[in-house]
Amino acid sequence: MEITGDLVKNLTDPSVVSICKQLLLETEPDDGKTYCPKVFDHVTCWNYTLANTTAVGGCPLSHPQGMIFSQQGHSYRQCQSDGTWFVNPYTNTSWTNYISCVDLTEYENLQNINYLYESGYLVSFVLLCLAFIIFTCFRQLHCTRVTIHKNLFLSYILYGMTWLLFNHLVTLEVALDSPIWCILLWILKEYFNICNYSWLFVEGFYLHSIIVLTFTNQKKLLLVSLCIGWVLPMFPISIYAIMNAETQDHVGRLNCWAGDVRHNKLLWIIHGTCIASLCVNFIILLNVMRIIVVKIRAVNCGETTQLKKTLRACLILVPLLGVQKVLFPYRQNHIAYRIIVAIVNSYQGACVALLLCYCNREVIKCFKKKISQMKYMNDGRRSSLITIGTSISGFLRRGSRQVNVYTRRTSMSRDRKTSEQMTENGTQTQKEVGQPLLSKSEKRDSQKGEIENLFSGAEEHSMTTFTGARRESIRSSDSNKTRCNLPIISEV
Repeated sequence: MEITGDLVKNLTDPSVVSICKQLLLETEPDDGKTYCPKVFDHVTCWNYTLANTTAVGGCPLSHPQGMIFSQQGHSYRQCQSDGTWFVNPYTNTSWTNYISCVDLTEYENLQNINYLYESGYLVSFVLLCLAFIIFTCFRQLHCTRVTIHKNLFLSYILYGMTWLLFNHLVTLEVALDSPIWCILLWILKEYFNICNYSWLFVEGFYLHSIIVLTFTNQKKLLLVSLCIGWVLPMFPISIYAIMNAETQDHVGRLNCWAGDVRHNKLLWIIHGTCIASLCVNFIILLNVMRIIVVKIRAVNCGETTQLKKTLRACLILVPLLGVQKVLFPYRQNHIAYRIIVAIVNSYQGACVALLLCYCNREVIKCFKKKISQMKYMNDGRRSSLITIGTSISGFLRRGSRQVNVYTRRTSMSRDRKTSEQMTENGTQTQKEVGQPLLSKSEKRDSQKGEIENLFSGAEEHSMTTFTGARRESIRSSDSNKTRCNLPIISEV
């Protein structure tokens, strides 16, 4: 990029501005030798350099990609024999060696802070997704308040996801080229960031409406909340995109438009919206805390109890409304300050999910109810299986008992028939032998007496056999009843 007057006007680093202003007045040497042209490498300006030599320069205050430079180092740029600057084969662009300018300690600090941001957004992403599923699955939790919580969770999820994508996909080479997909990804990330602040404002707005206004139309309130949360952020991000695309300041279009508010004043359109949301939430927090203190005092509680309840309400409302971000309005280079800001910003979604979902008494009651229902269903299935098994065993025992009785009755009938046949054969034999010797009257008397004796003996034998079988069947039936009924009684 050639050095021009417009370029110098748009620069913000004082050291770079002074160098570029001096080189702007320089003319190419006219001594017949080959020189590389003066150029701006998106960091600083370089003068005409003789071929086959290396230009040595100082280190600016910072790099557009966020690297902090040490003022004690030097930067290098090589001019080749044909009068062109050295081209990096990986990026296919002219390259300046700023390695010795990088403050390694500061670079490690930036890497650690970046890892802290990644871990925070990743943990928040997982917890918020689970909380969103919990609020969706339990029908007992479906209400206007929970719907607003779900939209707040969704804004955290989308912003964390786009932040992680932008951090991993946009490398140094991509940031230098600034392709259209990279710019769109940054705009989408900032839109979800504004949506997040808008839903924080909606939480405060809804809470204030419920406390101050006793009777409110929940449907209209939800519709207004959806418009504020998702539609309203489109206006500031659209205004910024249009104005930044039409501006002549190239600094705002570097690094996929992910610049700094100190270098690109148009970013105040986005940051101003977020700060306004935080300021309104801070006022709402003060008013809500005033109402809570008044109501606690009206209950005639002790001072210690009042203090505990007030602190508990503050701990819940501060992350819910995002008021803690008011404490970090400016960027500081101190490592402790940046670590605290990274923790507060990246883990805020996880904190909100814990307070609104995992530590919520209504959610805990729903889980306990669901667990008790599952235990009751499992106990019912076990008892039904035991009852079925007991009934099957009783049926088999009753069947075996009936088979035994039928077998005994069959044997009794067979014995009776055999005894009758024996008596008939005996009488016939006696008739044939004693018929010639006895008279007719004697034959009749003897025949009657024998028949009576035989029938009485058969009856006694049959009655004895039947009575014994009856007693055995009764005993077996009593024992079977006792064995079948005991498991059922014990189960009941």
